[in-house]
Amino acid sequence: MNVVNLHTKKHNRMGFVGGTDAIKIMNGKWHELWLEKTGQADPTDLSDVFRVQLGVATEEFNIKWFCKQYLYEYKDLMKQTEFEKTFDNVPYKGTVDAVHETFDFIVECKHTGSWNTYQKQLEYYMAQLQFYMAVSGTSKTYFSVIFGNEWECRTVGFDITYFNKLRERIAEFWQYVKFKKEPNDIDIPTINIDSIHVNDMVRRDASKDNHFKELAEIYKATKQSHKDHDKAKKELRSIILPSESEIYNEDIKVIKDSRGIVKVMEIKQ
Repeated sequence: MNVVNLHTKKHNRMGFVGGTDAIKIMNGKWHELWLEKTGQADPTDLSDVFRVQLGVATEEFNIKWFCKQYLYEYKDLMKQTEFEKTFDNVPYKGTVDAVHETFDFIVECKHTGSWNTYQKQLEYYMAQLQFYMAVSGTSKTYFSVIFGNEWECRTVGFDITYFNKLRERIAEFWQYVKFKKEPNDIDIPTINIDSIHVNDMVRRDASKDNHFKELAEIYKATKQSHKDHDKAKKELRSIILPSESEIYNEDIKVIKDSRGIVKVMEIKQ
């Protein structure tokens, strides 16, 4: 039994709030985290979790691929760099995957399934991304994600409004740790991230825009008829014989020009 390693592992997760802790705090998993931070439970051992270790194994490749696509030198990025800051008398500590001091950005790498979406990754990891930018003092993150065997990367800007809300929740959580008061039934409202700049752009909720709603309903209502239209046009083009230049009736004509291109046209009455 390796008591030293177990004690060190527990000790290393106590006395501060980290980036993964920020995710748990924003997801309302306060009790589980409180047990860890007060030394009553060991941190979850992820050494035998395949998807986690796959992300660790592909991290170097992920960063190198990012450098190749964005024309940065791999050697110019400092990998696995730890930063510490204190906000509201709470110790923050974050280890970023890579940081480029000259160009003021960090790189955060993830590896997820092909079924996942970039937006879902943003929503889940936003607390961690904003946390890391705050402790490192950088203004943006390159969020580099491998989806199965596909890759996508976008920039995420530091958002002071979101971070201030994150700070409030962390400070509240830390009071439970500091005074060893057990948290129960914590209700954390979801923070909308539409206004956070991703690739220097934002999202907009048009749920209350009547014109957008009307167009969306028309789009849904005509979707099937549009498919039927395209299918009929494709079949009309396919039935003209090689020896025919045109087939027609009183409504439609299918013509073949000198280049062999077949077109379907409506006959105007």
